[in-house]
Amino acid sequence: MALNKEKSWFGKHSILTVFLIFFGIAIVWSIIKPSISDSTLSVNRDYSGSNNVAVSQKQKIVLNFTGNTDTITDPFHAEGLVFFKGRYSGDSNFIVHAIDESGNREYLFNGIGQYTGTKSATLDSGNYRLQIEVGTSYTGSSFSSKGNWNIEVTN
Repeated sequence: MALNKEKSWFGKHSILTVFLIFFGIAIVWSIIKPSISDSTLSVNRDYSGSNNVAVSQKQKIVLNFTGNTDTITDPFHAEGLVFFKGRYSGDSNFIVHAIDESGNREYLFNGIGQYTGTKSATLDSGNYRLQIEVGTSYTGSSFSSKGNWNIEVTN
């Protein structure tokens, strides 16, 4: 004699139920996600003359320092994993350190001649300055001028 077991409504429609649950979650996520964002401050500092400050809505803080001479930048706040991108167009030495409020240095770049590089560093929460040193070089008949540099800091 065969037993007649009737499946419950959930058992008959389990695939449909799972689909509807995931579809509902996707709809809720698409509504909530755009409202989850941080603001970003994008600061451009030009150490050969003018300063520009622009504010945009992003999830990162981006600082942009530019110049053509030895410089110690204005202080900026950083913490955790920080990315530094450096560019130099001269033909002499290019050295960059991050310096905290206690005077501790984090070596970032050291190159001779045209240079492009990226470095990451894990920094304790605090205020930092960049110390940029660009030297002069002797080209055979005279000393060459210092080149332009740019450092982008992303935190």
